[in-house]
Amino acid sequence: MCWHRTFYDGLDYRVNHGMNNILSILGLPGTGKSLSGLYLAKIISMMAKVEFPDDSSNVCFTYQEFLNAISRTKTKEVIIQDEQRVLHSGLGARSTAEEIQDIERIIRKRQNSLIYIAPTLEGHLHQGILEPLGINYEYGVCRLMFYDNKEIPRGKIYTMKPNDALLEAYSVRKNAFIEKMVGREMGDQYEHLQRIIENLVSDDQFQNLSNKPKRLWYIAKKYPTFPTKIHELLADLAKR
Repeated sequence: MCWHRTFYDGLDYRVNHGMNNILSILGLPGTGKSLSGLYLAKIISMMAKVEFPDDSSNVCFTYQEFLNAISRTKTKEVIIQDEQRVLHSGLGARSTAEEIQDIERIIRKRQNSLIYIAPTLEGHLHQGILEPLGINYEYGVCRLMFYDNKEIPRGKIYTMKPNDALLEAYSVRKNAFIEKMVGREMGDQYEHLQRIIENLVSDDQFQNLSNKPKRLWYIAKKYPTFPTKIHELLADLAKR
């Protein structure tokens, strides 16, 4: 069996028979994960007769970007979540993972395909996993092993280098994201805290608590899995 052709035929069948594609691409940095993800997003979009924008606006680096993309994309459009360990790391990782699976269940009705790029496997309702095996830089070809959703290896597939406009736009956004991560200005730990603080500030019940011990009790009850130090931080930040 030629798994390369079978794999692409399977993608085409799903997008043209009322289904979507959810894929995970795993591997170490420099193995071709992102190149393959961008190429597959373009191919699936062509199969579905929709556009995957060359400005890389359908590529997300944080959970908030992911949610924004879900809300604005049209039927059958493809979304890439890059650097997914950032999306899952830190505070609220379990709840975030559960929310993502809920989104995956709902989004199938809109037939939006999702491609996750991460160094390790995360919990998704995907139909396949791809692991890069090497890149031929001269021809821009990446070789990958395809695993089914039970993590059983099925065969090798190949992806090509995506177009230069998409690659350039993606590189600019990826470099900006990395700079912010290095400066600790971004990422879901920060964004998740910001969302919690905003919720507390708008919570009338919380605002009516007159002293810090009562605020701490309220926060601990609402977020029982958070460490005590985080409860302290939230209690201080939300009352400034």
